[in-house]
Amino acid sequence: MAEERYGLRLQTENYRPTKSEAIDSIDYSPKAKIIEIEFKDDGIYHYLDAKKTEWKKMLEFVENKKGLGGYVNQTFKEPYKKREREYYRLIVLEEKSNT
Repeated sequence: MAEERYGLRLQTENYRPTKSEAIDSIDYSPKAKIIEIEFKDDGIYHYLDAKKTEWKKMLEFVENKKGLGGYVNQTFKEPYKKREREYYRLIVLEEKSNT
């Protein structure tokens, strides 16, 4: 089980909803080097030390409307299971209002 941390969603200008069967949305903070992935059935995760090239590749899959889940499994889930990079499951403290 991933470490869990309380915090806020990224909610940057990079936020993208997806048409993926497994992923609701993705977001990226270049300053914090975090990629946020909201899974449909497994919560929200923050992946640390994220590269801009990883984010750009995710955007390509979102635009093509297919393959994002496979890319996430290969690039994020497997390496993180092996503890090669850090991640945590986000427990949202509060949602920021869009109004």
